[in-house]
Amino acid sequence: MDLIKSPYCNRQIEIVVGNDWNILESLESELRDKNVLVLIDKGVRSLHQEAFDAIFKNMPNCQIELFTAVESNKQISSVFKLIDRISKKLPAGRNTVLVAIGGGITLNVGGFIAAIIRRGLDLVVVPTTPMAMSDVAFGSKHGCNSNEVKHYIGTYYDPKRIYLIKSVLHSIDSLKLKRNLIESVKQFLVLDKNLFNLIYQIIMSNNIDIEYLFDEIVYPSALQKIEILRNDPKEIGAGRVLLFGHAVAHPLEVASGFKIPHDEAVAIGMYVELAELVSRNIFSSHDFGKYMEILEILQIRMKNYVYSQELFAKSLFLSKLKGSDDSVALLNLIRLGQLQNDKAFISWKIEDVLKATTERVGNE
Repeated sequence: MDLIKSPYCNRQIEIVVGNDWNILESLESELRDKNVLVLIDKGVRSLHQEAFDAIFKNMPNCQIELFTAVESNKQISSVFKLIDRISKKLPAGRNTVLVAIGGGITLNVGGFIAAIIRRGLDLVVVPTTPMAMSDVAFGSKHGCNSNEVKHYIGTYYDPKRIYLIKSVLHSIDSLKLKRNLIESVKQFLVLDKNLFNLIYQIIMSNNIDIEYLFDEIVYPSALQKIEILRNDPKEIGAGRVLLFGHAVAHPLEVASGFKIPHDEAVAIGMYVELAELVSRNIFSSHDFGKYMEILEILQIRMKNYVYSQELFAKSLFLSKLKGSDDSVALLNLIRLGQLQNDKAFISWKIEDVLKATTERVGNE
């Protein structure tokens, strides 16, 4: 077991790493006198039902809530409906522990619920994707969507313990597994050229050694994030590196009705910002070329993401509505589209979008 100090307070977060679900067996005795709520992704439960049931099914005072991990269930209205449903199953006292098992959406919702019920329940998280293992589980940030703003409502709340099960990665198909590495690609691009070259080689390879992937990429990425947050927990200084690509990603996700998933949206956002950095001779054109190779392997082809005028106008509008500087990155994306002579952009001008967006914001 590893112990890390939370970037947000003085408490210690326990990290348990193992190959199989049996690393959770200690919970059975530890939680025997507790009320336990397990929030688990339906898909994860289906894939690992035998191992999951062996640990939780006969646990006394344990309620299992199957969760459909889609962005619509991160809407704050949906989350409060979930809380109402939970309260009827398991009136939560101070001795209640919430165990969240799944990917990023499940951990976001589970962490948010744990933070606000009874002013804070003990939280245990079991991330089941590379992104959840290296990014979501270690940020202690939990956000829900409201109206047309992603993560508008949220909190910082540390888990008591994080379980990292290497074998769950075997159940993810190769393309999805590689796409799920995009947040690690983001960190390494900016912070560690050696690790970027390593993750590049792994993504470009036909066969992935899961244990090697975890030991050399996923876990180091998580620990790197903790070190960044230790000095800048609210990501307002040097920690803003963790937001690289997200200025484009979040508005695009929302404007597309979440048809563009988070990993693809972040990949697009990084493309936009890297292209701008290359144009200013701040980022290597050689490494940008390697990033473009990664996008090709991930089947994220930029021509497929030059969406309609309406989508980008809406994205720009949402950015301005949030009062952020996201619009700058979105304008860069629009400019790139024009430079590529894509037909979707030829018929309209940036100035027209800015004018229309300004008028819409003024009328709200």
